[in-house]
Amino acid sequence: MFCKNCGKEIAEGSQFCPFCGAKPSEVRTARRSHSVATGSLLGTLVLIVASLLGIVSLVSLIGSLSASSKLNGTVNSIVAMLSSMGLDTSSDATASQIVQYARTAMASMSKFVVFAGITFFLILLLMGLIAVLVVAIDRKVSSATKSTNP
Repeated sequence: MFCKNCGKEIAEGSQFCPFCGAKPSEVRTARRSHSVATGSLLGTLVLIVASLLGIVSLVSLIGSLSASSKLNGTVNSIVAMLSSMGLDTSSDATASQIVQYARTAMASMSKFVVFAGITFFLILLLMGLIAVLVVAIDRKVSSATKSTNP
């Protein structure tokens, strides 16, 4: 027979371990109840955090797509405002070139915002999936430990 606490061999029917002083039956019971309580609390907490990460990542993705469309509309509103002030951007070469540069800059900025939003979304999604995977592995290990320790 082996001690459940320190793992050393002890005599059959021993009431305590001569090496560590633990009672084999009490040590096993205490460890199991502590592990189950900690595992379920940890699992619940991790699943809540993973859910929150998923929600935040989805909101950030929607926000980046919305910002991208607003950036594209900014140049059009500036051109409309200049036209209302009497400046014809199509006939004036300098104004036309400035508008073209602004459109290019806004398009580049819009692509960056979308890229950053998608990247942030994927990172948070990956973190959530890793958290769920850790909980699943922990539960699998806990159940395997319970089945091997009657």
